[in-house]
Amino acid sequence: MLRLRYFKNNISWDLKRFLSWSMFYARDFGSKDTEHRTYRTYLEAILHDPKLLEPLDGEAARELAEKALKEFKKEAGSAKIDTFWKNCQIPLNMAVNLNTNKMVGRVSELHDDVSNTIFSITQDKLCFERKRAHSREEESAEAKKKKVSSGERGNILPVEEASPSPNLRDRSPLHLISAGIILLRENQLMLSKQSVMNPNHPSKKL
Repeated sequence: MLRLRYFKNNISWDLKRFLSWSMFYARDFGSKDTEHRTYRTYLEAILHDPKLLEPLDGEAARELAEKALKEFKKEAGSAKIDTFWKNCQIPLNMAVNLNTNKMVGRVSELHDDVSNTIFSITQDKLCFERKRAHSREEESAEAKKKKVSSGERGNILPVEEASPSPNLRDRSPLHLISAGIILLRENQLMLSKQSVMNPNHPSKKL
C-alpha cells in the first residue's frame, strides 16, 4: 500500500493534495474515477484500522479519516478538482505517449531477441543437418569400399589350363622325329648284340 505514505507524511488530508502527491509518486496513477475511488478506499481502511499509520496516534488517524470521508463527495465535485483534471490531461497524455513509446521499444527489443533466437536456432539446425548429411556420405562411401574389397577377396582366380612339360612344349615336330629315330636305332643295336651272344635268338634266323 504505497500511498499510505501520503497519509503518514501529512497532518491534514484532502483529495486535491492526495491527487497531486499520487501523480508525482505513484507509478499506477490512473483516471479520475480510479484515483477518487483509491482515495476513498484508503480513508475507509484507515478508519477501520488506524494501526495502518503506526506510529501515528490511532485515534487521531481515525478522526482525520472520518473528516476526509465526510468532505470527499463535496470536494470531488468542486471546481478546483475539475481544474486539476483539466490541467492534468497534458501530463497524462505525455505519460501515455511515453509509456506507449516504451512499450513499442520493448516490443521491438523482444522482436529482435526472438528474431536472433530463431536465426541462431535455424543456423544450428542447418549446421547439424549438414554434418549429418556429410556423415551419411562418408558412411555410404565406406560401405561401398567395404563391398568392393569384400568382392575382390571373394573372387576365385581362373585356373590355368594344364600345359605340357616345358621340354616337350619347347620342342618342334622335327625334333621329336629325330629323337624317335635315335631311339629306334638304339633298339636295333641292342637286338644285334643279343643275337650275337645268343645264336638261337629270332633275329639270327632272319
